[in-house]
Amino acid sequence: MNSSLHERTDQATAVIRHACVQPLTLIAASMSGYTAIKLTEKFAVDNLILLIPAVYRAEAYDLPFGSEFSAAIRVPGSWQESDAFSILSVYKGNLLIVAAESDDVIPVGLVDKIHRSAKNAKVRLLHVVPGSGHLSLFPKEHDFLMALDMIIEVCRGGKDNSG
Repeated sequence: MNSSLHERTDQATAVIRHACVQPLTLIAASMSGYTAIKLTEKFAVDNLILLIPAVYRAEAYDLPFGSEFSAAIRVPGSWQESDAFSILSVYKGNLLIVAAESDDVIPVGLVDKIHRSAKNAKVRLLHVVPGSGHLSLFPKEHDFLMALDMIIEVCRGGKDNSG
């Protein structure tokens, strides 16, 4: 059975309803970043941690993973039409985005737009890991430990560097 972004959101919703207590802390990487953002519409999310996050235009949400989905998300700049930005504009929890310095999958503009969109977040942090890539976000143990410290700080309601 082919899955889709919508089905992944539904699956995560079912797990949360069955096994979790709100408010939530969600940590998501790459493609699951979009799912986590969508979940903020359904649940109280105090902390949203996005690692090298991807977002997608609404048309891709229901497409089964495969060639049609791949074609839809590879349209240059299609991410700019994502509903993720309007969802984030009303998010009031803590947000940490950890991005790769040299990401060949996630455009810098996407990460910047996610950060700017979360204008109502209580805490809004963006950290770019030096010397990192999409498949190697933490090239050194120090980078991982620094990100872990940031996650802990954000979950405690830490300092905002939204600029």
